[in-house]
Amino acid sequence: VPWENVCRHQAFQAMLLCKLYKIPYQIFVGFKKNNDGKIEGHAWTVVDNQIITGFCDTNEYIVQSVFS
Repeated sequence: VPWENVCRHQAFQAMLLCKLYKIPYQIFVGFKKNNDGKIEGHAWTVVDNQIITGFCDTNEYIVQSVFS
């Protein structure tokens, strides 16, 4: 897409499609400290225990919220 499409946008888009097709989903929002010591946020979407947006190593993040 020709616009900025970061993890939170992708998670929202996946949510809309999952709701449209009645597919159960979960959106996770997590945080971690990067190598510079700064806190970094990330969002990813899971369907059937598989990440479909925001691919990452989920063990690196502390999950703050889960939406379904």
